[in-house]
Amino acid sequence: MPRSGIPLKTLVIIVVLVIAIPATIYWLWQRQPKGLTPTQELLEPASQNKSATGSAAQSPKVSIEDNKVLREKKLQLQGQVPTNSLVVVYSAAANAIVKSDQAGSFTSGLDLENGLNLIAISVLGPDFGEIAAKNLTYYLDSAETTNTTVYAGLVKSIFENTITLTTQGGDMPIKKSASTKVNIPKLPGLESQPQDQDIRVGDYMIALGKNVANNQMEAKNIDILRDDKPQNQTHWAVVKILSGLSRNTFSAQQRGQSNIVKITTNTNTGFIDQDKESDAKIIAKDKSAIVIFHEDAKANDVADLVYLLP
Repeated sequence: MPRSGIPLKTLVIIVVLVIAIPATIYWLWQRQPKGLTPTQELLEPASQNKSATGSAAQSPKVSIEDNKVLREKKLQLQGQVPTNSLVVVYSAAANAIVKSDQAGSFTSGLDLENGLNLIAISVLGPDFGEIAAKNLTYYLDSAETTNTTVYAGLVKSIFENTITLTTQGGDMPIKKSASTKVNIPKLPGLESQPQDQDIRVGDYMIALGKNVANNQMEAKNIDILRDDKPQNQTHWAVVKILSGLSRNTFSAQQRGQSNIVKITTNTNTGFIDQDKESDAKIIAKDKSAIVIFHEDAKANDVADLVYLLP
């Protein structure tokens, strides 16, 4: 027996317990369910959330052909989609959500901006997932011109007088001739006017012309953009509303996501209830809605249109 009066066996047991207890606590802590990984507190574009009933590879038929130069600001877009579908039409200029009828027809009126208009269409199935999608490129030009066709996108390659663009619909060769009018921004530090050969891969190009033959267009006018390259930064999402409107903001949870987001409204936000124009009073807890939104300069989700679901 040690001089302390504590039996050796008891001393060994105490030492083992001192080591074992913290080890056991650590082991149990390691086996506890881990918390959810933190997620961004912003809405995610829902066009990636495909419906279980279809594939978004389908493309809805629309009345006005893609890549057209238009003269009228008012665009009456008609199309053919599955029966009783919801059709989300969204762009930087205007947005709409409409239902197709028993024959699958839909009509949506939009106001175009002068110049380039990038418009997206999403067709939603019964579970509000995307079953069909289409991107449209239009150009509003009220001036008297012979241009009837527009293609826009990043310059992918340049070979002699042929410039290949990566457009919303795929690659398109653009033929540039001596008569093509080219507008290129001046390069920093250079006083001389840029020449046609200053077009670079990666530039954003808007090409206007008339004739499309052999899968290429002969350009009459070319605009090169290097700052603020056009893109459709408007999106949509299906959400469950978690709170009423307070200081022009409400809380919501996006379908398929665990995080709670804050959505801001303003004087330009539209509201639709039972297919009729309404007001912000439709924002109520536990309601579901489709929100067309964009992200502002302060990284806030701003609602352009709130469409209340049944």
